[in-house]
Amino acid sequence: HGGHSHGEHDHGLVDCEAIELEEYTLQTHIYGVFIILAVSALGIFGSIWLGTKKSNSVATALQLVKMFGIGIIAATAWIHLLPHAFLNFSSPCLPESMSRYGISFVGLFGLIAAFLVQLLEVGTSRHNHSLHAHEEQVLPIEDKDPDSLTHIQHSSIIGTYVLEFGIVTHSVVIGLALGVCPDDGFTTLLMAIAFHQFFEGMALGSLIATTPLSLTTKIYLGLLYPLTTPAGIVIGILVRESFNANSGTAIVTQGVLDSLSSGILIYTTYCSLMGDEINNHSGFKGYTPIFKMLCFVMMYLGAAAMAIVALW
Repeated sequence: HGGHSHGEHDHGLVDCEAIELEEYTLQTHIYGVFIILAVSALGIFGSIWLGTKKSNSVATALQLVKMFGIGIIAATAWIHLLPHAFLNFSSPCLPESMSRYGISFVGLFGLIAAFLVQLLEVGTSRHNHSLHAHEEQVLPIEDKDPDSLTHIQHSSIIGTYVLEFGIVTHSVVIGLALGVCPDDGFTTLLMAIAFHQFFEGMALGSLIATTPLSLTTKIYLGLLYPLTTPAGIVIGILVRESFNANSGTAIVTQGVLDSLSSGILIYTTYCSLMGDEINNHSGFKGYTPIFKMLCFVMMYLGAAAMAIVALW
């Protein structure tokens, strides 16, 4: 994503001053807000809508979309967020006090985020387990009171909340980059972010769709995602005159947010998504070998799609 044009003087010194905004058409940027809003909403609500249809073929389609989504989320963390965080923390414009530790901050903030997510999961699942421990042995799954959730269901709900938080955090950052982007790079960045938001929305929507939450809650969860990148773009448009992508504050803020998001997404990908939805999921183990293979192919395709978007 944009925001890293470090101007250099002829004699090799790095210039960390704000770069003069070249051509900047306000109208185009305002169109961008609505394009990203529409594309994000289409991605997330398309998947949530699919989840309301009850049939075997829809369940199969949703499972494949979900696998595609897991690949997308994994690649977002590894290929979009981590390199971007490293770029920020290795910037020559990083404040002096932070440059000694430099790129190690990426790992530090990512690690802290992952530890916090784990504490949250353990804390909430313990509370949930003590509430419903006695019901678990007695009731078969179909007759369960909606308040009493199995461990896997509970962890999928917490995982989805956490994932949405991680995605929303970095959505604001990419919106801001687009909002302050001059005309010459705007269309390319808009296209890349539109694909990114659509795929990521689809991924998040398919995970929200398969949680045992009420439809109203799913819709509320779905509403938050399409609004964050446009909000970032609007902030970018408003601060474009004063915003300096090379200022210490901007670099540290983006670096910290990207590092935290990547920690959240990496933890969630391997523990909640791959762990609970694939490795330890009794339903997944029951699939035919062909369908299992198809699931993995979809996951790799999702990762490949996100890797290709990173070209821009």
